[in-house]
Amino acid sequence: MRATSPVPTRPVREIQDAGGKAVTLALDVGNTSCFPGFVAEVTRVLRDKFERPSFDYLVNNAR
Repeated sequence: MRATSPVPTRPVREIQDAGGKAVTLALDVGNTSCFPGFVAEVTRVLRDKFERPSFDYLVNNAR
């Protein structure tokens, strides 16, 4: 699993430029062993960046 992308994607930049908060997180759904680490990363990002325990919107962009 890749952690939070150090280089924001275009949609993330656009949201941030408009004054919002957004992050890019990657998950390899074909590798279920990385799921616990992904959950921990989502939890950490929600706490540290968004200061909340849950999110309102999720955009899934499979490549």
